[in-house]
Amino acid sequence: MWFLLVGVCLSAVTAGCGPQGEDNAATDKAGKPRAASPLEDKPLSDYRIKLLETAFGAACALPVPAHRKDRGKAQERVVAACIKLEQPKRAIEYTDKILNWRQGACYADLAFFRAQQGCRGREVQDYLDKAVKVSSVSRDWSRDRIKAKVARVHALLGQDRKVAELASSLDKSELGKTAGMRASIGDDGAFNKHVSTLDALAKSGGLDIAANVGTSLVELYDRYYEDKRRRLLIAEHIEKNSDKVPVFMRLEQLLKMADIALGREDRAEALLLVNKAQQLYDGAEWPLRFGIPWKARLAAARFGVGDTERAKKDIDSAHAQFNEHRDNILNFDRAGVLRPIAEAYQSMGESAESLAVYKQAVKEGAVNPNARPRANDLSATCCSMALSGIEPDAELWDGITKIREDLCEPW
Repeated sequence: MWFLLVGVCLSAVTAGCGPQGEDNAATDKAGKPRAASPLEDKPLSDYRIKLLETAFGAACALPVPAHRKDRGKAQERVVAACIKLEQPKRAIEYTDKILNWRQGACYADLAFFRAQQGCRGREVQDYLDKAVKVSSVSRDWSRDRIKAKVARVHALLGQDRKVAELASSLDKSELGKTAGMRASIGDDGAFNKHVSTLDALAKSGGLDIAANVGTSLVELYDRYYEDKRRRLLIAEHIEKNSDKVPVFMRLEQLLKMADIALGREDRAEALLLVNKAQQLYDGAEWPLRFGIPWKARLAAARFGVGDTERAKKDIDSAHAQFNEHRDNILNFDRAGVLRPIAEAYQSMGESAESLAVYKQAVKEGAVNPNARPRANDLSATCCSMALSGIEPDAELWDGITKIREDLCEPW
């Protein structure tokens, strides 16, 4: 059955991409060519660069082979932060040093980022070749994860034959990613076919499939936002798919949809989506290590759509909840609970409060006697500060430096 779904997924040539020669430019969602940009890091504040360097250094401190998985995951997180901050050169430098399958995933992400910037030709293909090379020595789901990312780049560039070659060997749980990319940039006339393909994939079963289909439908929601009829139809399909995924994934979808609405200056729709997410959150039972971060994220989203009074009340409540129940949260979870609170404060323009919570997160991340969780937390917190734009003061830098220097046995 799933072979038929692959055929449907790969059927239409992406509009606006033209022939499949090396000189084609990447296209935007409307199918218009983008001019290629040079491989340059965007100017970045010195403190943000230092935070990224510290984050990657902490990740690299994790020894191999004992902690290869944790090391690769932490390194991939830093590469993702570099890409978000438009630092492709730094991202490449870091990716070259990853020692497991996540290196291939990062090369594919870099290819996707550069293709979105309008780059085609040799540079993007080099990243893809490196990703495929890593996938060839990877196993099972990690191999398919890389290949799906590679296929997504080829789908973005309209290279159907290459997508087909990769998709023919993919597990069906990964097919939704490629189908979603093709749908988000494909021919408007194939809209119904794209939606039907995603629905058929969702019905084929499995959490991974449903999650990827949900993400792809949100991409379609973005593309067709101005077309109200299609937008409402996509929203119905997202809702129909929601009973197949956990609550936190549904929250992710709703907040992404709210961001999309806000980007179209549709504040009323964005507020409705945030309120819907709030109702979903309020109706679920949450362990502290998950419930507090989601409360913070919802507060940040609420602030973004203009409900500032309640947003500030909710973020203060989330911080107070952490302080009240700190001892009931495992020490290696505490920094991860605090980071979304700090990020939310910064998104509200409350930089002093954000810095104070980051200081608290750095301190809590250093409590565990084993270096592995300390390294993970230091790396994650430095990434978070770099992305949020919070500059550590001298006291915090001293604390960060000491933790970094003390990463040693026992791990």
